Amino acid sequence: MKLMPLSDFVLEQADDLLKVCDNCNQSDELDLARREFIVRVTNYTKLLKQPLKQEMFVPCLEDGNIIEPEPLEFDGTNQLHFYKYDEAEKKVLFHGFHLSAANEVKNNSLKLTLFLSMYQFVQVRQNCLGGGDLFGETTEALAYADLGIELTPSALQQIGINNRV
Repeated sequence: MKLMPLSDFVLEQADDLLKVCDNCNQSDELDLARREFIVRVTNYTKLLKQPLKQEMFVPCLEDGNIIEPEPLEFDGTNQLHFYKYDEAEKKVLFHGFHLSAANEVKNNSLKLTLFLSMYQFVQVRQNCLGGGDLFGETTEALAYADLGIELTPSALQQIGINNRV
């Protein structure tokens, strides 16, 4: 699922709820679907209101430093590193980014660079270079910039959407 403005998300979720309502005969199922709708919309709103942080794009430790994955060989001595990396990776909300400089993250497939300290972006599109200021310092600014950013499975789980990738 791509990051989108809240109004688009609510309309998408409302369509899903109507489909459930059309196929539902029991009031318990309908009540559950309505509760899930409210939870998803509330959780997505909370996601959009989070201040932009580097850890949303790349795995970071509590101190803000990036943590790199260890080689695949597990020898017992790197168990703590595996655990820390796994926990840091769960905090990443946006798919496909890597750090390119201090407070600058890139997504090569989107041809997108975000300058987190200045709240600006640059995106290469067909034969042109686009970019500008993000209007705000939260993830909501990314949603309204319509940059094609994909949410990670961790972000979808945080919202309450477990069946989409």
